[in-house]
Amino acid sequence: MAIHLNTSQTRAWSRLSEIAAGSVDSDQLRESVGVPLLDLLRADTYASMVWGAVEKRFCRVVAVDMDHDRLRDWQRYYRHVDPLTMQFMRRQVPTVATQIVARRELVRSEFFGDFLRPQQMHWGINVFFFDAGECLGDLRIWRSYSRGDFDDNDIGMLGLIEPVILASLTRIRKADENQAQEGMVNAAARQPERFQDLSPRECEVARLLHRGAADKDIACVLGISYATVRFHVGHLMRKLGVRNRTAAVARLSLLANSEQLFPTHTR
Repeated sequence: MAIHLNTSQTRAWSRLSEIAAGSVDSDQLRESVGVPLLDLLRADTYASMVWGAVEKRFCRVVAVDMDHDRLRDWQRYYRHVDPLTMQFMRRQVPTVATQIVARRELVRSEFFGDFLRPQQMHWGINVFFFDAGECLGDLRIWRSYSRGDFDDNDIGMLGLIEPVILASLTRIRKADENQAQEGMVNAAARQPERFQDLSPRECEVARLLHRGAADKDIACVLGISYATVRFHVGHLMRKLGVRNRTAAVARLSLLANSEQLFPTHTR
């Protein structure tokens, strides 16, 4: 089927390709593609999460034009009554919400009435990214009622950009794994010097970062600004000897069993 793009969508497509080619951090990639994806698919809200197979929950949330408090509500409760997300994840291909649950059934559900409709999320499309059986994230895109449902052309556009983003996420994942493995050779020798230099605040940020908390959630928990969180995360990356947030989480995970991971500070 031929895919039709107007001028605005062509610009969005080019921007998505540029972001995918130049990204070195998977969380930043998933956040950066939000706005051009909304332009490409003429949509209104966007979110992306990563499924943690060990924790059995979604984490590392990024979003555009979605209420973060409501996203936390989804994590706490609505994911348990959400009839769509796990079905999207099983399909692993671009899928429209109405392909999973008929519109008349969805609008009668608690999930729609209490979570989707208050945020003007009426029509959804989603795709999950997997590499070697590991979930690298997803794209959750929604339209308001007046825009109408996604059609075959929209599915086709998302299907074209999906392998581009997947290739970038896979590339970043492999680079992070290689960097983490290289660091393990002398991590034991460097570790005491590295972590004893963390400030108490950096230790708090490191704990939350290691648990998969997004920067905005870290800011909320610690009562500090988003910019301050980004400042501390940048310092952590330098002290951990990594180049991006994803590699920092991987390094923290590798060191999680060590008593030196988050030292107690007396100063």
